[in-house]
Amino acid sequence: MKIAICAALYEAGRPFLAEFSQAVRVAAAGHDAIFVAAVDGLENSRDALADIAKDIDVVTVDVPVGHTPAGVRGAMLTAGQSTGADILVFIDMDDVIAPRALDRHLVALAWADFSYGDLDLIDASGQSLGRCFFDDADVPDRVDDVTAVCDRNFLGFSNTAVWADRIAPVALIVPEDVIAADWWFFTMLLLGGLRGKKAAGAIASYRLHDANILGAGAPGTKSQAIAQSEAMLRHYRAFSAHPALAGRADDAEQVIARLRSLNPQEISAHLGTCGDDSGAWFEGIGRLAQRLDTAPLADAVGQ
Repeated sequence: MKIAICAALYEAGRPFLAEFSQAVRVAAAGHDAIFVAAVDGLENSRDALADIAKDIDVVTVDVPVGHTPAGVRGAMLTAGQSTGADILVFIDMDDVIAPRALDRHLVALAWADFSYGDLDLIDASGQSLGRCFFDDADVPDRVDDVTAVCDRNFLGFSNTAVWADRIAPVALIVPEDVIAADWWFFTMLLLGGLRGKKAAGAIASYRLHDANILGAGAPGTKSQAIAQSEAMLRHYRAFSAHPALAGRADDAEQVIARLRSLNPQEISAHLGTCGDDSGAWFEGIGRLAQRLDTAPLADAVGQ
């Protein structure tokens, strides 16, 4: 069973590279594994990946300047599938794959097309925050259709794996203008009939730092709330032709307009009532929308 551990690498992630590389080596031990990287401006990438190359083969593809982060992820997916690996396992450069991540994915993949697992939360320095991403998020044990991720996402490029030959070619063409490439990719898989199974335990450690687009929990400021709402809008526009997601772009536009109409102090007051346990990615926007009375998105996400 050949496994490709896939990541996107960029210069801003260099402070995390040593820990990232060591974790990949540990996770790969005992498996027929390779490391696949879409290189987005990481300087001297061959030298940067020398530690990983001590233990497993490294395959890189240099992404031309001008691609968005979503486009880089598309290059990562294509590179991973082109290796002929049976399974693609994903991990972000600023996160830390768990020592038993591959084993846990393999158990779940025996019953599904793709797998997903929990994430330990760590701070910028790598210290544990004593909680997990799935805490209070009510993440299902199985995902059988797209409704599970219509209004939120828990399938990221650090906590998932997929059988490579089950990825339709169209799912590799990630639109450059989406922000949440992981959400788009797994939505495409689900719309194509694939099914997911939750793996046991934590798959990786998810690092919370200033450059996080989403973090974990509700947005903390007006700018973060708008940024997350705009990411949702881009996602819904990409799937506007699909009945399961039709109309949600209009709903997201209403939320953004409402957010922009309020001053930061007003939004902060609403955010203070959302709590820190606002579920999976984007779920905090739905709870904020409820407090701002921006239905129907508030009704859909807040269920």
